[in-house]
Amino acid sequence: WIDKPERPDKPERPDKPVRIEIEAFVPNHAFDGFLAELSDAERASFEASVVLLLGAVVRADGKFDRLERIEVDWTMNFKVPAALGDAFRFSAAAAREYEALLEPDCRAPGPSFQTRLAELATIVRRLPEPLHERYTSFMLEICRDAAEASGEWLWFGTKVGAEEKQVLHEIAAALELETLA
Repeated sequence: WIDKPERPDKPERPDKPVRIEIEAFVPNHAFDGFLAELSDAERASFEASVVLLLGAVVRADGKFDRLERIEVDWTMNFKVPAALGDAFRFSAAAAREYEALLEPDCRAPGPSFQTRLAELATIVRRLPEPLHERYTSFMLEICRDAAEASGEWLWFGTKVGAEEKQVLHEIAAALELETLA
């Protein structure tokens, strides 16, 4: 549902049809050069990083509800390709991580979250400054949005629960971000 803004200077029904210009979506390619320089394992880890972090935030409280799913889907399908590029959504590694997140019991075999977060932190530190700023500010934004997507308002407080705050602090510390919660 999108509310139409009220414009007193425009009649409710214009005499002429309104022409809407449609532009083709062009994904971001800023990270392509950096991705090409990584080893296969590092590349897979970096490409799956967005889903890894979102999944950790939304699953922190032990559930993945409808509102969190909507937030993750919107982020992964629209925000990620525009801000970081298709590789962070549609690569084999990102797709595997995304499918694992959607499983009812998201306990994928392999390294722990803390291990994967430490590996990601070493990759992020190697990003050139403009890409580092873009990646970290984007991750800051989407992790906060994911944490606030669901939950109950707690007496003048926030919708972010204690478990989510803990995961946000772990991410912030590892990626050297300003505090997320």
